[in-house]
Amino acid sequence: GAVRRDGGVLVEGEEVGALHGFRFRLDRSVAGDHARPLLTAARRALSREIPARVKRLETDTDDAFALTGDGRIAWRGEGVGGLSAGAGPLDPGVVVDGSDLLDGALRERIRRRLTSWVQDHLRGRLGSLFALAEADLPARARGLAYQLVEGMGLLRRRDVAQHLRALTRAERRALHRLGVHLGHESVWLPAALKPDAVRLKLLLLAVHRGIDPGALSARRELVFWPDRATDDALCRALGYRRLLPPRGARGKRGPPVAVRVDALERLAGSLRKLGPAGTFTPTARLAAILGGDRRALATVLPALGYAHVPAERVAAFKPAADARAGNEAGASKQHGHGRGPSRRRKPAKATEKPAKPAPRRRPAPDPDHPFAKLEELTFEE
Repeated sequence: GAVRRDGGVLVEGEEVGALHGFRFRLDRSVAGDHARPLLTAARRALSREIPARVKRLETDTDDAFALTGDGRIAWRGEGVGGLSAGAGPLDPGVVVDGSDLLDGALRERIRRRLTSWVQDHLRGRLGSLFALAEADLPARARGLAYQLVEGMGLLRRRDVAQHLRALTRAERRALHRLGVHLGHESVWLPAALKPDAVRLKLLLLAVHRGIDPGALSARRELVFWPDRATDDALCRALGYRRLLPPRGARGKRGPPVAVRVDALERLAGSLRKLGPAGTFTPTARLAAILGGDRRALATVLPALGYAHVPAERVAAFKPAADARAGNEAGASKQHGHGRGPSRRRKPAKATEKPAKPAPRRRPAPDPDHPFAKLEELTFEE
C-alpha cells in the first residue's frame, strides 16, 4: 500500500480511502468480503505515513496553519484540532482530533505544535493586549494594565478611578505609549477594538464559555440594544459600554443599551463643554452622536450623571446633583425638616397691607442655545 501526496490511500494500485488530517476514511465503494483485507493493508501503509506526517506538521511553517471562525485549527487545509477552554479567554487550550492512528506520544507532539502556533497567532492579532500584559510597568500602572487586559481592552473609568487618581504623570505617559486611552467615561485600548481583533476576541470568549461561536458577531453601529445573553463582558469585547437605565417608580428597569465607546466619549465630551447647570432638553445634535437614536440618548444621559425630570411633551434632564438637591428640599418641606419649630404669626392689622413682591421676569429663551427646548425632540418613556 501507499499514500499519495493528496492523502489518497492505495492498495495494489486501487484507491481504498483517503487520509484527512490524521483520520482515515474508507471509500464507500469498498464493501463486502474484500473490505477487511483492504482495510488491513491500508493500515499497514498508514503506519509508515502517520509518523512522517506528524514530523512534517512539526516542522512546517506558520502559514501552513489557519484558525477558522468556529475555533477549528487546520493544517494544509485539513482539520487537525481545535480550541478549548483554558485558563482564560486569551489563554485557550488545544485539543487534537481523535484518531485511532495516533498513539499518545504522537498526539502530544501535534498538540505542542498547534499550541505554539495558536499562541503566536493570538499575539500577532491581539498584540496590543499581550504587550500591555507583559509590559514592565510600576505597580499602580501594572494593576490598571492587568484589569484592562482582563476586560479585553475596555473598562468603565469609574471602576478604576482609584488607580487613575494614584497614577503619576510618568505612569500615564507609559500607558499612553502602550496605546491606552484614558477617557472621561472609559479606559480602552483602541487597537484591541479594531474589527479583526474584535472577531478574534469573540471567538475566544465563545470557546471559553462553551457556546457556539456562530451566535456572536461583531458590530459597528453606534448603538444597539443587547439581549440578555449579551452581557457586559461581551459588550466590552465588542467595544461597547452596556448601560442600564435608572429604576422607575415601581423599581423596574428598562432595557439596557450598548453604546460604542468612541460615541460615548464624544457625547460625554459634548456635555462637558456645554455644561448645563439646570434643567435642559437635549438637542438633535446630541442625539446625532448616537446615530439619531433619541431613546438611546434618554437611556444614556442618566448613566452620565443627568437625571430625568418629568416634563410635558419633551424629555428634560438636569445634573444628578441638582436633582438630588431638589428632591431633598422637597422632602424637607413635606416632612417639616430643615427648619426650627413653627411660630404662630400675629394677625396683620386691617390697616396694614402686605407687601407684594415684585414679579420676577424670566429671560426669554434663546432658540439657538444648544439646550433650547425643542418640541419636536421627544423621548419615549
